[in-house]
Amino acid sequence: MMFKNTGNLDVMAYLERINYKGPCQPTIDCLRQLHVAHLTSVPFENLSIHCGEDIVLDLPLVYDKVGQTWTEIRSKMSTNHTQLNKNHVHYNDRRRLCGCMITRNNLAAVLLCQQVVWRHRGGFCYELNRLFAWLLEQMGFSVILISASVYHLYTQRYGPPGDHMLLLVSLSSGRRVLADVGFGSGFRLPLFLEDGIKDVQVNGTFRLRLDSGMWFMEQLNFTGLEPNTPGCVAKNGDVWVPRFKFNLTEKCWSDFSAMSIYQQVSPAALCCCKSLCSKHIPHGKITYMGWRVISTVYEDGKVQKTSRPITEEEIPVFLKDNFGFTLPSKLISKDEPIQETCSNQHPVQH
Repeated sequence: MMFKNTGNLDVMAYLERINYKGPCQPTIDCLRQLHVAHLTSVPFENLSIHCGEDIVLDLPLVYDKVGQTWTEIRSKMSTNHTQLNKNHVHYNDRRRLCGCMITRNNLAAVLLCQQVVWRHRGGFCYELNRLFAWLLEQMGFSVILISASVYHLYTQRYGPPGDHMLLLVSLSSGRRVLADVGFGSGFRLPLFLEDGIKDVQVNGTFRLRLDSGMWFMEQLNFTGLEPNTPGCVAKNGDVWVPRFKFNLTEKCWSDFSAMSIYQQVSPAALCCCKSLCSKHIPHGKITYMGWRVISTVYEDGKVQKTSRPITEEEIPVFLKDNFGFTLPSKLISKDEPIQETCSNQHPVQH
């Protein structure tokens, strides 16, 4: 089983970070509540890429660059009455799900926890879904990582395999559920892994479709992240728009290291081309992209998107007021067209 060596991080602090006060049993009701709580508390964001911070999933490389961060961890733990030594940190186990054992073998998971829980930052799919998987495992869920290819309205093509990472959760009933808190504009509630079932949610209608061993996640009449999304053509009647495709092969976190780098440097990747921070709110979504703020409102099954410009001076205040964090260094805003330069991109096939 994956994540055997991540140790027992502070689950209670994580639950407080996502404002979760519900049950902690491995049930579908618990999973649904956790999923919504995470999406409405932790933003999908790629701002590390645009303010000079590398995102590295390889544990030795992460450890090599954490001198200052390790000091911050020790300081944070010290304020919580933690006993320290140079090899590990141990919390007093006061509650069933509250504990922390940090070793050099699980430091990558700890840094993710620090980024999301203590610094109130977000992340992209490889970070958020990996950390969410750890949380679910602590609650007794059976979770695996799986790989997907995202369909980009901007280019009308699927990205390369592994340009998205999501979770497959197995319930005690034998049913399997797709969970994804790292997509930014996806389903708000987990989807049962069942072919053709229409799932009407507050932010849209979704379905999973199985075709020749490949699963497709589709959304009814999806019109993109922004008003008048480039490449999104209005159609008559209802249209199921592809969002991503995937198979059920289990992956390890390290399998996504190359694609994490691709997302940071490729002109064919959304994360490289656009500085982005987005979070679900009860009846909509708030998004920062480049030099724009996009507000999305869901009402009576309809979606209304509005956009307004934002200046460079306004961006730090907007991020602090709406997402609760301050970046450690200057953000270089970016909103460039996504290029069709990736040789293993393929046009959509229905």
